[in-house]
Amino acid sequence: MTRALLEQALEALECAYSENYDGAKIHGAKVAIRAHLAQPAWHDAPTVPGDWVIVGKGFKSELQTSITQQEIDRGSSWPGRWYGPIPEDK
Repeated sequence: MTRALLEQALEALECAYSENYDGAKIHGAKVAIRAHLAQPAWHDAPTVPGDWVIVGKGFKSELQTSITQQEIDRGSSWPGRWYGPIPEDK
């Protein structure tokens, strides 16, 4: 995450637990974090549902399609490095 995004999240958290509660600021921070997490990048495991590329041992890559939130929540074994989520073709 970028420093600016972390600062925005911290400010929203501080606001949530103070008498200066600002729901719009908190919502804005959540939207920004979700957008950042949805950008393709390298991860130890899928972070959001969708299509991902996994690179395992021997540098063999494979496309894994339609990874669900249930699979992510289950905490299945995710050997290798994951790149994604891969955006859909429009």
